[in-house]
Amino acid sequence: MTGPPSRAVLESMGDASLSASPWLANRGLTFVYDLFVDGIILTGPLVVYGVSVGGISLRFSRLLIVLAIPILLLRVFTKPSLLLRDRFLVYGLAPYFAYTSISTLWSLKVETGAWEQRVGGLYEIVIVYTLLIVADLDTGRFRRFVQMYLCSAIIPMLVSVWQLANNLYQFSPTELPFGQLVIPGHYEELEGRYFLVGEGFSRISATFAEPVIFSNFLCSVLLLSLLLHPASRGRRAALRLFQLAALIIIVLGVSKLSLISLTIGLVVIVSKQKRAASLLAAFVLVFSAIFVLLSYYGLVTVFDRLLSESGHYELLMETLKAMKHSDLILGQGIGSVPFGSFHCFVLSRVYESGVIGLIFVGFVTAFPLQMLLQTSTSVKSREIKAVCVGILCAVVFGLHAYDFFIHLWPWTVMGAIMSFYNSESALGRATRRRRQVSPPVAVST
Repeated sequence: MTGPPSRAVLESMGDASLSASPWLANRGLTFVYDLFVDGIILTGPLVVYGVSVGGISLRFSRLLIVLAIPILLLRVFTKPSLLLRDRFLVYGLAPYFAYTSISTLWSLKVETGAWEQRVGGLYEIVIVYTLLIVADLDTGRFRRFVQMYLCSAIIPMLVSVWQLANNLYQFSPTELPFGQLVIPGHYEELEGRYFLVGEGFSRISATFAEPVIFSNFLCSVLLLSLLLHPASRGRRAALRLFQLAALIIIVLGVSKLSLISLTIGLVVIVSKQKRAASLLAAFVLVFSAIFVLLSYYGLVTVFDRLLSESGHYELLMETLKAMKHSDLILGQGIGSVPFGSFHCFVLSRVYESGVIGLIFVGFVTAFPLQMLLQTSTSVKSREIKAVCVGILCAVVFGLHAYDFFIHLWPWTVMGAIMSFYNSESALGRATRRRRQVSPPVAVST
């Protein structure tokens, strides 16, 4: 009596597109490819938005992205099936990328920068997404991605500790440890600080220099951490400390969006995975404890922003007025949105790319969530899927509510999740084909 076939056997028997090519069988090439992917994952959160050194944005991951292009092309050339099986890329991201690149021919000029900058950002997210897609993340490799993604948050979280200490002891006139590098006039300055919310307290923004973006990044980190189950007691304690610190920092970011996104993600995950309920309870407990502590010291005004209008409603009204005079079919061209973004994912994409942008938004919103309908092949993959669905819900909600479209971390997460989804789908097809061609087994008595 034999056990179930291994993944390698299923791949070889089922889907010919999964057969390994000589190039990809080379461990050296795979190692180099994984090295670039890990490097981009680790350095992406170190990007300092709104910070300039010599007029050049401090984008640490950009150099790695450029260097990774040749090995990405080699990987795609030797095994194009890894690329073509991702329907989100083929039918959603790639057509949008091509059309918006063409729209530079009629793109409107705006004061916030040339269209070249927006196209460059679009190239980056497409390359990063594609890098993750063709990495072919099965269950084991996806868990490695999770570990690297959590490691990428360590330095930003340490910067957050600096900012918290500065809030308490006021030893620096700005909340950023690299405040002298902030572009003059790029952010509104209040009492020597950029993200002041009350009582001399500055919102935690870490290396992102934007509290909303950083808090939502950390939200994805926290949700992904639910997939780690260290065996040793010491590592479990370290993970719980990491999760607690992330929860506290998210709350101190004073962002309504991140708090709502985290709640949505946790509720979805708990509905699929009951043991995640402890983290949801911890989130409520931490937020309540911080609120009570600030209330005790008379600093509850720090949280006034959560209950006040942040100006997005007025911006939405201005956006709708601008849309009346735009070409809703072809769009106004990439980079034509005033101030870079309308803070509304749908409206920004439609304003720039018209109908194509609207279709793309539909793909972003609906297609990745098809993981809900996928039949998992193992208990481990079902656990991963439950967490991934919650993360996608949180990320897509954040995209719509604030529009951090051009940032790298959402596409890193979505690329990894879709890579896992594609791998599981291919393995499922191979399993079904094997069952169809295998004759019934006779049982002897």
